[in-house]
Amino acid sequence: MGFVNRPRAERMGIPAAIFDSLQTGTVSPLLPIGENYQLIRFLADRRADLEAYRARIARQLMAENAQDIEAQKVELLAHELGWHMAPEGLALLRQAAKSAKGRKRVSFTTEQNAVPLFRYEGSEIVLSEYLEVLHIHRIDNPQAFRDSAFIASVARRFLLTPAMFGVAAARLGIPEEPEVLQWIETAKEELMLLQLRQREVSASISPSEEEVRQFYEEHREKFYLPELICFDELLTPTLAEGQNLRTEIAKDTNLLELARAKNLPTRRRGTDGLVCMNKYYKTAYPQLWEALKAAPVGELRGPVLAGEGYAIFKVLRREEGRQQPFEQARKRARASLVQRLERQRFDELLNELRQKYQDQIEVYADRLEEALPEALLASATEEL
Repeated sequence: MGFVNRPRAERMGIPAAIFDSLQTGTVSPLLPIGENYQLIRFLADRRADLEAYRARIARQLMAENAQDIEAQKVELLAHELGWHMAPEGLALLRQAAKSAKGRKRVSFTTEQNAVPLFRYEGSEIVLSEYLEVLHIHRIDNPQAFRDSAFIASVARRFLLTPAMFGVAAARLGIPEEPEVLQWIETAKEELMLLQLRQREVSASISPSEEEVRQFYEEHREKFYLPELICFDELLTPTLAEGQNLRTEIAKDTNLLELARAKNLPTRRRGTDGLVCMNKYYKTAYPQLWEALKAAPVGELRGPVLAGEGYAIFKVLRREEGRQQPFEQARKRARASLVQRLERQRFDELLNELRQKYQDQIEVYADRLEEALPEALLASATEEL
């Protein structure tokens, strides 16, 4: 197989811990790989060429040093500004945790969302900011509402750094720079539009189970699973190399094992050790897809062009196209329906606003002509 480095070994199914600790000449424990297992033994080792990794090591060290300096600055500022937890915010969280039933999402009023949870000199972090962090990072641990140490650790990880950077930027006068002021104004407009869409559109869309099922029934073609072809393969960089290797391959040869023995690249595989493709791969691998469709199960084929290399393959399983049951498609059907309803509601909202403020709207036809294709231009001017 030749010499392999740590990243290469991991791609071959050798855990980093085994790579680091297994002594030369010693057989490894049984290692899972897909549905099978492997034993490995390192026959020799050698030091990696430092020059090949020098630039990468330098970048890594610089990044780590920058992170260390950043963390130190943040901690110093937090200490200087008296960063601390606000008892009224903590009390609200604990009260909500007691009143919540099961995994029902905790909700707060507008006034409660504005209650401080952390304070520091001249500013504060309110409850809604903390709750947004929990939502974005999908933190559903009950301790996020009860345990002050857990709450403090979440805030330090996700809220402290941007808050302290804001203070540092203000001290340097960065928010008063013309470019920053312009960016802030643009960001405000974008945030207002996002908030408007969230409040007037997204928040009002909540389809029922019956509506989701009806959408599924009316668009069954969207939930049709295409034919799937699963195969073993060996990839070579050139056609000539593929043709030479083809002569070495017997009917029962495991192509994945041969690829590893020859130190050739391998594609990501499923738990059964096979590569699986459907018709959507045709754009990226047109020749390979056509060859897969034509190949009988169990027969060795190739080499055929597959991206930047050539594939010798053996089809081992075909799964006919089938309709995905509603129970499996429910989540995707709901997401598609929500997306459609949001588009419809947003269009309705725009029309309502155009009607309401039509005396304040002025259309610059020359600018529209430059900005929009002819088809869109016609519809835009008609609507306005």
